[in-house]
Amino acid sequence: MALDPLLRAKAIDEAWSQGNLYYLLRPSQRKIEDQRKAIAAQSRKFVFCCGRGWGKSFKLFISCVETALKYPGCDTVFVAPVQRKVAEYLEPIARAAFTDCPERLKPVFRTADLVYKFPNGSRIMVCGSNQKSFDNIRGGTFKKAAVDVGAYHDYLIELIERVLMPALNKGNGDLELGSTPPDVEHPFDQRYCTEAELGGYYFHATIYEAGYPPDQIAEFKREAGWIEREQRWKSPAHELTWRIEYLAERGLRNPDKTIIPGWDDKYVKAIPKDPYYPFFFKGVGLDVGTKHDLTVALFGYYHYLNAQLVIEDEFQLAGPEFTTLKLSSAIKVKERNLWGSQQPSIRTSDISDIQADLNLTHGLPFVSTHKLELHAMVNRLNLLVEAGRLIVNPKCKLLIQTLKNGIWDKNRQEFGRSEIGLGHMDALAALIYLNLAFESWYNVNPIPIGSPSFTNIDMHGTYGKVNESVWNKVFADPQRVEPTEEDKLPEIEDNEDWA
Repeated sequence: MALDPLLRAKAIDEAWSQGNLYYLLRPSQRKIEDQRKAIAAQSRKFVFCCGRGWGKSFKLFISCVETALKYPGCDTVFVAPVQRKVAEYLEPIARAAFTDCPERLKPVFRTADLVYKFPNGSRIMVCGSNQKSFDNIRGGTFKKAAVDVGAYHDYLIELIERVLMPALNKGNGDLELGSTPPDVEHPFDQRYCTEAELGGYYFHATIYEAGYPPDQIAEFKREAGWIEREQRWKSPAHELTWRIEYLAERGLRNPDKTIIPGWDDKYVKAIPKDPYYPFFFKGVGLDVGTKHDLTVALFGYYHYLNAQLVIEDEFQLAGPEFTTLKLSSAIKVKERNLWGSQQPSIRTSDISDIQADLNLTHGLPFVSTHKLELHAMVNRLNLLVEAGRLIVNPKCKLLIQTLKNGIWDKNRQEFGRSEIGLGHMDALAALIYLNLAFESWYNVNPIPIGSPSFTNIDMHGTYGKVNESVWNKVFADPQRVEPTEEDKLPEIEDNEDWA
């Protein structure tokens, strides 16, 4: 039974007067709002991760409108993952939101300021976040902050922790953060969704829970690349899109964006030291970072018998903390703990000025990396990984995370920058340099030929007789054959005096 037009108009007017716009939400959006209200007493943050079709952007904007209506004179902010054309991004959402708004309550949008100004003095500020274009809202006081499509903000941690939360603390406001999952490492997934799950203020749902009929969901699936008649996906990339964008699966990685797509955690293991370990060539790879980057040193060796580059340990310094004294001291300690008195065969780095200081001032010689085009260097490392020839000790946590989550920038020209502590993929750069430096040693057998007059030197001194024949333990001794009488040279008597 249809509601009388006059009664409907009166109900809508009352809803807008009270700032209760629940009637504008679809069933899927109401599920999100119901969950937010349920946890409001325990947390001022609310994080939701849903597939496409849930109307996340509209729901977030309606939250800002409700807050502006309920609290006269307050400020709220809607943050979009764009740098320019923020107004164009929000215009269709705002147009739908204000369709029923009574004229006496309708805000005026100031294009120059990107602000919706309400008659009661409240404001909704609209800003983009990428390339740190959110600087204009620093120092504000907000009653509500809504961050849309959180997985696509370039500086999400800085936006939330350094800009929004201080402003929300001053205004006793709350934060809503919504998105589909990212397809690369990103703080929306690895930090905020994880924290929200643990804190009990998290909502997660797939396209199947959004209220669409089965035939429409089947159509979404076909559009994503599902071939119905063959019951298969067009490609793994199409399946990945469905799982991330519609099923909202977190933790998946897009191989087209990751730097080392062939990396697998099965390559993380500790290799026991065998009797031949002291003979293997050791090396140090160093990438020097400044400002927001990391300085990373990797320590490893080439296991000649297994044909594997083994990374044993790592050391990192934040850019602002870097000094050559700290770096050289740490490298010397790491080398001594790993290899004793055995010196590495190679130390390589990327900055010649730092090399000179390490060598002349601290007695730690490094050589310059023979740099190639970036993609060529990465491809060489990828070949090593795909062949199963890179092993990383579990203690190398930074390197493991960088191998797993390291991504290219948007243009696939340089390494991307990370907000979860990976810097400018500096551990990966150090590994690339070490791999390049070791390439000329990969075919050199480091195990010496045993000799009674030769004493092998290990990291603790001399091996002694027990290790004088290490070569023969690896390569079988040729059988010694005594010469026959026929093979012997004739003996000649010479009695002449040659004096």
